[in-house]
Amino acid sequence: MGNGNGHLREFGKFRLDAVRQVLWFGHEPVKLALKEIEILCVLTENGGQVVTKDEIISRVWTDSFVEESNLSRHIYVLRKTFKNYGESDLIKTVPRRGYRFAADVTEVEQNIGQNGRQNGAGVSDAVAPAASTSFFKNYRFIAVAAIVLASILVAVAAWQINGALAKNSEKLAVIPFSSVEGGEKNEFNIILADSLIRNLGKIKTIEVVPLKSVREFAGQDIDAMSAAGSLGADLVLTGDYQMSADKIRTHVTLRRVSDNTTLLDDTFELDARDNVDFETAVALRASKLVSEKLPRNDEAFIDNTKVSQEAIDNYLKGREIWRQQTLDRSKEMQQHFERAIELAPDWAPAYSALAEALLSPDRMSLDFENAEANARKALELDPQNAGANAILGQIFYKKIRDWNTAESYFQKALDSDPNYAAGYHEFGRFLMFQRRFVAASQMVEKAIELDPFQAAYYDRLSEISYYERKTKVALVNCEIALSLDPTYWGTRKRLYAIYALDKNYSKIAELYSQSFSKDEIMGKIVTKGATEGDLTEYWNYIIDKQRSAAPEKIQNRTLAYHYMQVNKHEEALDALEKSLNQYDNYLPTINADPVYDPIRNHPRFMAVIEKLGL
Repeated sequence: MGNGNGHLREFGKFRLDAVRQVLWFGHEPVKLALKEIEILCVLTENGGQVVTKDEIISRVWTDSFVEESNLSRHIYVLRKTFKNYGESDLIKTVPRRGYRFAADVTEVEQNIGQNGRQNGAGVSDAVAPAASTSFFKNYRFIAVAAIVLASILVAVAAWQINGALAKNSEKLAVIPFSSVEGGEKNEFNIILADSLIRNLGKIKTIEVVPLKSVREFAGQDIDAMSAAGSLGADLVLTGDYQMSADKIRTHVTLRRVSDNTTLLDDTFELDARDNVDFETAVALRASKLVSEKLPRNDEAFIDNTKVSQEAIDNYLKGREIWRQQTLDRSKEMQQHFERAIELAPDWAPAYSALAEALLSPDRMSLDFENAEANARKALELDPQNAGANAILGQIFYKKIRDWNTAESYFQKALDSDPNYAAGYHEFGRFLMFQRRFVAASQMVEKAIELDPFQAAYYDRLSEISYYERKTKVALVNCEIALSLDPTYWGTRKRLYAIYALDKNYSKIAELYSQSFSKDEIMGKIVTKGATEGDLTEYWNYIIDKQRSAAPEKIQNRTLAYHYMQVNKHEEALDALEKSLNQYDNYLPTINADPVYDPIRNHPRFMAVIEKLGL
């Protein structure tokens, strides 16, 4: 590779860089795990030829034993990814032998610039990892040496902390679930167990027994507690399910092996999804329920020598409500943080948590003044407080519309705490508004890596994909969000926008019947429009209803959105100009929302964007 040329394999609209192990679709990188890329490299290297399962496993897992089901799972993900991009049947199964890559593969050479990017396919809006931002601002030797030394110290500290966590973590055994109806469903049971183990393995505070140690229990009538004990597990997860064509009802139980204490005993029901299979949906929801019963990282690192247990308890209760983003619990959350401050007036985390609560997206109105006061108090007590810096970042772009200063505060937050999941999520939202979509996705994916069961994070990934006009990818992330939390309020609205963009009117009618409104007239109009394939009457009905509200209650951005649906562009521009005079947390979305593409270059629209500081 010293000559600067990279060998690429092209098939359809895809390009596979086998050296750098990146798959491109057009000018965008496709999100795939490394093992899936490696499998694809083996298959495309032998395009048109059968590659045995043993050969793939020996090439991809050279130094470790892996079960065939692991390969099958990665092949499934590859096929599903290709399907999401409008391609199917690229990977053919050859019974009892292996797999064959069915597309024509062409090897090409492409120049690689000095920055290591493919010409024409580079990422122009990516941001450097937050912890290394300051490195690139000063090239003097002393500064570099200081940063290197600091990095080593941070790495050593992280290693010590992670080692301590690993040493003290509990071991969890997942016993493969069984079907209530009985019968042979071992394949489903194993795939479900595999999904559960992979998801639960993302939780930093536990160690999960691998699939190869528990798969023998699938379909067996065993004593789960004894089985878990034989594996040296401290916790055991068991369950059963009842499946129909469009629903799956699952019962899960988490128990402590030493004393048979029940930590979790819950039943949930999930509807069938178009893009997420039952085993994925059940594994996500069950893993989220388990994670809520285990210690969190913020519990492990609270310094309880400085504050009372009552203050800590109030802080943790408030944080749990904040994570759930439940619409009707904002006041309760705020009261917990205020009580923590009352009990510990010199404790910075309580002030920054209250500041975050005052700007929580589930609040009907944001209290910028008090949020800023609490954030600055937190920084007075602890200048490195990540939450407080992130709140100031939000204030500067949401209220002051100073996007450059806002970005500097987000960078400070993530420099202070590289494990601050909510900070990555909010930074991703900030980048998304500026149409820096690749960087935004990177930030949100980092948030998911740190806190893997937050519906809001997958909803944000869905929103970014929607703005990129990748509606198939957006729908997958919506369905993951709803698998984690079927009641999550943001995702229902996201689905509405996606279906409108795709002109999938029957799905809009279905959404309306499930959750939108009890207006019977509107219900008849949307049903009729879905049947006829034209929702013009429905959009106009919504516009008339919105305009009939009191002037101070009209949300002009929403009105503009519906004007765009019926091609009333001048009326939409009027509404957007009025929206500048009322606070709207989501007004910057107009810079990215594809519904405004027809007027994006109109001088009046561009003037609105300029006033937003974008």
